[in-house]
Amino acid sequence: MAEGILGAVLAGGESRRFGASKTLSEVGGLPMASWAIKALKDAGLFVGVISSEDDLEGVLGVPVRPDLEPGKGPVGGLLTALAWAKERKHTGVFLLGCDMPLVSVGVVSELLSKMDASAAVIPIGLHGAEPLCGFYSLSCFQA
Repeated sequence: MAEGILGAVLAGGESRRFGASKTLSEVGGLPMASWAIKALKDAGLFVGVISSEDDLEGVLGVPVRPDLEPGKGPVGGLLTALAWAKERKHTGVFLLGCDMPLVSVGVVSELLSKMDASAAVIPIGLHGAEPLCGFYSLSCFQA
């Protein structure tokens, strides 16, 4: 099910409200991004991080790519992830914000199970859509 999908952790935000980099801020004794990486890896995905922060690859243990178009926010991160997936000959991307440490492998697997010919699969919760936790087909890259 997860074969051919890039797990991309978005870790490039400015963290203005948070006041510090969320990526390496600890939650439960681990860097926040580690929880997202674990959920995606446990779902069987090849995982990488989209970020312009220095030295993350050594700390997080996964490949890191900078935004192709810095300053474009999460949309720029998604475009970077889709380009990376295309380069690796994947069919799509499971995008997950680094500041979502409570997203489990169960959530990732459930969303992946909803994939069909859809261009995107994202959860909709009490506060609306969560576009930084979901699957995006490479067909989104064409739009």
